[in-house]
Order: sequence, then C-alpha cells, then structure tokens
Amino acid sequence: MNNIFRRWLNVTCICYLDDILVYLKTLDEHVKHVSEILEALARANLQLKPKKCEFHIAKVDFLGFVVTPESIRISELKIQVVLSWE
Repeated sequence: MNNIFRRWLNVTCICYLDDILVYLKTLDEHVKHVSEILEALARANLQLKPKKCEFHIAKVDFLGFVVTPESIRISELKIQVVLSWE
C-alpha cells in the first residue's frame, strides 16, 4: 500500500494495512484526490468492498480514534474498555 500511495502518504491520505483515510481542507480538493486514489487502486488491480467504504464524511472512526475537522480524539468505546478493566 505504501508504494501505491507514496505520492499522497501523509499529505492527503493515511494507510494502515487495508484502511485508507483521505483528508483535505476543501471538498473540491477531496473529490480530486479521492478520484486519484481510486485510480491508483485500479491500476494496482486492487478492489474495494463498497459496503466497507464511506465517502465525503466529516467524522470517521479510524484505528480507535474519532477524526473530525476540529479534532482527533480517542474513541469512546476504547475509553470505556479501559475504564471497565478490573
């Protein structure tokens, strides 16, 4: 994945195994880069499962964090797991 997305890594996207998060400041930029990333996946003969994809959303759970335009915070579910440890 790092080779496929090298151009965009830590600039407009983050990848972890098979999770891809695309982020940009404006919707126009976002649409452009999502299209480029989808084209890169197609060139690499990789496919996405549509039911596992979310496009153009402002809040996403990613690797145990809740990411929004305003903040990145730990998921409440992860906090509750720690608080309920004996």
